[in-house]
Amino acid sequence: MPWPDHLLTLEDWIALPEDNSRSYELVEGFLVVSPRPVSMHQRAIWRLAAQLEPQLPPTHGVLTEAEVLIDAGPPPTIRVPDVLAVPTAGIDANIPRWDAADVLLAVEILTTLTSTRVG
Repeated sequence: MPWPDHLLTLEDWIALPEDNSRSYELVEGFLVVSPRPVSMHQRAIWRLAAQLEPQLPPTHGVLTEAEVLIDAGPPPTIRVPDVLAVPTAGIDANIPRWDAADVLLAVEILTTLTSTRVG
């Protein structure tokens, strides 16, 4: 994918090819690219989601790494929090991104990049 040379619109964002090798967000039209979360971060996401889901009423559910439209802009901002609590109706409708007003809870897990030597 060629690097964009302009502020992206929401339509530009939607047209980006799917790429699971990195994490992407859109901040005031700027494409922000980060490495995928490492193993301990992924485990923290999974453990939190597994604890949170049973605590919610049946009208809500938990998603991980789903898009949230913070501001349609222009320029737009789309964030991808680690864990979201959202209405089940939207999950069942399989919507591609959530409006921030519909998100009950958004969690970003912060981890440090340290390596642990095994062996």
